[in-house]
This record gives sequence, C-alpha cells and structure tokens, in this order.
Amino acid sequence: MNLNTKKKKSINFVDLIIIIALISALILAGTVIFRDVAGGDRVTVSYTVKVEPIDTTFVSKAAEGNGVYDFETAEFIGTVSAVSDAQAYKRSYREDGTVKDSVIEGMSVLYITVEAEAIRRDNGYAIGSTLVGIGRELEIRLPNLYCSGECVRVEVIEE
Repeated sequence: MNLNTKKKKSINFVDLIIIIALISALILAGTVIFRDVAGGDRVTVSYTVKVEPIDTTFVSKAAEGNGVYDFETAEFIGTVSAVSDAQAYKRSYREDGTVKDSVIEGMSVLYITVEAEAIRRDNGYAIGSTLVGIGRELEIRLPNLYCSGECVRVEVIEE
C-alpha cells in the first residue's frame, strides 16, 4: 500500500448548494443590518409625548426649540416643535358603575411634540438607538426638565 498517494478533493453538488446557501444568508444578513447606512428609509417625523400627571409649575420648563435627549443614552432625539397642557383628572368609579372624573389640583397633563430625523422600522421609528412608536414609554430630558411619558402620536411629515 502506498501511503504517499494523495486523494484529490473536488466540490460536489451538495457542497455547491451549501456554499450558495451560506453566501445568500450572509447577503441577506448584511442587507438587513446595513440597510440604514444607505439611507433608504429615512423620514422626518413628528411625535407627541404625553406626560401625566406633572406638577403645573414644571409645564413652563418645556419650550419650543428645546433639544430633546433620551434619558438613558443621552442621544439627541429631536427638537420640541410644540408644547401644550391640560388639566389633570383622576378617574374613579361610583358604586353604581358610573365614571367620576375629579380635578387633580396643581397637576397638569403635558403634551410635548418633537420633530426628528428617523429611520422607518417595522415596529416604529428609530431615532438613533431610541425607538419611537405609539404606546411606547419614553424617558426624555430637556434643558430644564426630565420626564417620562407615553408616545401618543407619530406622524411622518417628510418622506
């Protein structure tokens, strides 16, 4: 028996299919991961954060033109385009099942509307690493105010 003989390796059909599948998977993963770099899904959005209840004296600390930052990441997530407030109410139910809304003295509901450049996602809009979408809780920081609220509106204002 000759031990010096070498067996020539060749690519068979199964190997070729596996190589094509691996290359396809890598291309698909690269497309999903890096699609934002190409900027194909960039939009300008307007979103509103509802903060409730908040002490009425803090309402004036949010102003149009303020920069808005994600509290956890400190990333810039837009500029305040509008601020409004409303009286805060406490909802309770009477014994007969009817609703009773009572004014909460000294407290308001604050609406902060923000404009930002975002990337459209299946589950909302990404502004940096912050995901904005209706129903999402956001912890935001303005120059003179930190607050936590729920995103109650998102609108694309420029494609």
